[in-house]
Amino acid sequence: MLRTAPIIKARFRKDLWQRLESRSVMIAAYIDEFIMFCAGLWMTSVGFGYLQSSKNLENRLPVVRHFKWMGPLLLAIAIVLAAAS
Repeated sequence: MLRTAPIIKARFRKDLWQRLESRSVMIAAYIDEFIMFCAGLWMTSVGFGYLQSSKNLENRLPVVRHFKWMGPLLLAIAIVLAAAS
């Protein structure tokens, strides 16, 4: 009985560590999807003109015109990934 106690404790620690590790990976995925969702909201609002990327419209980057389709696409990807996890 005394020899099996350390083995049981070691297995318990290993199982506990695996559970904590899987939870931390899941939390990191949610944080990543939240950041992606916020970036999609920002890109959509800049692309459709609700927010301005710069005060001087002549210095606006050419890529900003693509924000009209990239923002909603990023939002859709973030929502699909959140639903899948």
